[in-house]
Amino acid sequence: MVTAREDVALIEGAAASLSTRYHPTVFAAPALTPAVAIAPSYYSSIRMGGSLGNVGLGGFVVPAASLDLLLDAVREATERSNGLTAHLATAGPAAVAFQSAWWDALAASITAGTPVEFTATLEVAPYTPTGTWSVRNEDRKPLTDRFVQAQEDLTAATEELALPVRPLPRRANRGPPPRRRLKRYKNRKAVRLLDKLGR
Repeated sequence: MVTAREDVALIEGAAASLSTRYHPTVFAAPALTPAVAIAPSYYSSIRMGGSLGNVGLGGFVVPAASLDLLLDAVREATERSNGLTAHLATAGPAAVAFQSAWWDALAASITAGTPVEFTATLEVAPYTPTGTWSVRNEDRKPLTDRFVQAQEDLTAATEELALPVRPLPRRANRGPPPRRRLKRYKNRKAVRLLDKLGR
């Protein structure tokens, strides 16, 4: 695991940042480096969309379900068009000023022993990627986010509802021996039909 300083140094020297992690999306804009984020979960999509969205680069968050768009997204980021370079030149200093204001307010609060007074805002106009990949990404993203969220909710509910499995009483275990049950199952019309279709 690299430290935050090492991560920032790597990002400063990179053509672009490509990551499935949150922090590189925070460090990229202040380093004037374009970032492309792969969101492997709904939670990641929200976090990365927020961190890159704060600096107007939310269009560069690609859900893991849309990896077919990733190469074009990275290509656009690394080519650094005039529009993207100009955007980073504005967004980077704005992000640094905002982060500096937060730490200054925190230090002042600790020194004075008072609540944190923080009124700074980070307002950067959104940058719209120019590639056709981004249009497809924007169309898919709400659907993939909802789908992934539903999957994650289902997994969480299933784990939450998991009850300890108790063995059935001996009497309930009676029935045809496993081989006879399997033979009866295979003889069902629906199964035979599906087997024929499969062949």
